[in-house]
Amino acid sequence: MERIGKALWSVLEKALKFIVCRILHIGVQEKTWEKFIQFVKFTLVGFSNVIVSYGVYLVLFLLFQAVGILGNADYLIAQWIGYVLSIFWAFYWNRKYVFADGRDIVPWYTALAKSFIAYSFTGLFLNSLLSVFWVRVVGVPKIIVPVINLIINVPVNFVMNKFWAFER
Repeated sequence: MERIGKALWSVLEKALKFIVCRILHIGVQEKTWEKFIQFVKFTLVGFSNVIVSYGVYLVLFLLFQAVGILGNADYLIAQWIGYVLSIFWAFYWNRKYVFADGRDIVPWYTALAKSFIAYSFTGLFLNSLLSVFWVRVVGVPKIIVPVINLIINVPVNFVMNKFWAFER
């Protein structure tokens, strides 16, 4: 599985380099290219993370609605559970492929704890505040609130993970 993952990242990077350098004729310094690729990887992991988080949210939200439990907190509980599960997903892929550079800067358990703190800040605290605002103040339907919150959460998560969770 690890070889397949590395091979896929390699193919993606070569395809992007071909497009940027050969087709678009943009000269990019190696250090800039590495940062760009890291951001692309983070974006792809983030996209898959959104699918995991929103998928769990949607299933649980609809289940809670169908069963009629949790009242007005149904969307918040579903969001919290989806987000916690997606943290493990994102941590694995970020540690393995995005912020990995052949050396373990931070022990896995320290990086996981920091990732939980970073994602808890944006995913549980900030996301919950924004969700309550969108639903109760603005009147946005509960079913699309998590998608709207991504605009704020993704950049904050990238900065916290890059400069804190996977660094000493």
